[in-house]
Amino acid sequence: MNNKNSDFLELVPEHNVRWENTANGEVCLWSPKYTHPFMVKYLLPLLKKKETRITLDQYGSFAWMQIDGKKNIRQIGAAMLQEFGEKIEPVEQRLGIFINIMLNRKLLSVH
Repeated sequence: MNNKNSDFLELVPEHNVRWENTANGEVCLWSPKYTHPFMVKYLLPLLKKKETRITLDQYGSFAWMQIDGKKNIRQIGAAMLQEFGEKIEPVEQRLGIFINIMLNRKLLSVH
């Protein structure tokens, strides 16, 4: 593993959006429909629903619930490996993709 991946695994993610657990144990995220300042100012006030609902699968839901602002990505991956075993492998790669998608959509932040 190179140093860049190792540094990424030490980052600590935090939630940026409102979320809730569903009755079947999945996580639903409430993401703003628009974040561009023009759209927020002129279009968003006209919309009835200002947020989009995103439902995560069992792996994403488990990872999301592990995010507490204290655990780093490596620790979250270890918890996923313990919960799901080898069917989640390669856990660091899969978790890295998930975290990157969430960061790009501004659903998470890292420190």
